[in-house]
Amino acid sequence: MNDYVERLTRVGAILHGHFVFVSGRHAPNYVNKQAALVMASNVDVFAEDIARHFAGHNIEAVVAPELGAISLAAHVQAKLHDIYRGRGWD
Repeated sequence: MNDYVERLTRVGAILHGHFVFVSGRHAPNYVNKQAALVMASNVDVFAEDIARHFAGHNIEAVVAPELGAISLAAHVQAKLHDIYRGRGWD
């Protein structure tokens, strides 16, 4: 978890202030996913952890909610493909 916070802080993805979401809820912090995914090394680390989390499930598709997350979804799909083909991690 600390590695994520460090990575996100380094690229300016963690914002502090007063944020009002579309739902009307308020929050003191916000993670800008577009800033978080600018560095390819971040995308790779996040995708690997997401793929590991879901590797035991029968995943048929990986989708992204919008344009900003498509690269992450593509990386997760590739990592899952490697795992299912036996080229994954120990």
